[in-house]
Amino acid sequence: MPEVARYEPPIALFSGDEGMEHTLRLLRDAPRFLRPCGTLVVETSPFTAARARASAEANNAYEDVRTERDLARVERVLTARVRRSI
Repeated sequence: MPEVARYEPPIALFSGDEGMEHTLRLLRDAPRFLRPCGTLVVETSPFTAARARASAEANNAYEDVRTERDLARVERVLTARVRRSI
């Protein structure tokens, strides 16, 4: 939407051809930088939340993967805890 594009940086709005490039890279790389039992919290789009959750669930480094709804009741935030031992 034009009102969003006016105020958000392009990197926050565009992420590869499918809109998931940055999120998938973050999900792949974050366990190297987080301590065991550390939690990754990522704001996502309601259109990509299910795919982001599935990607985190498929990554053996995470447990307790979930998406949270915002005040408008749409899936907006992904949380995933790094396992004690990867």
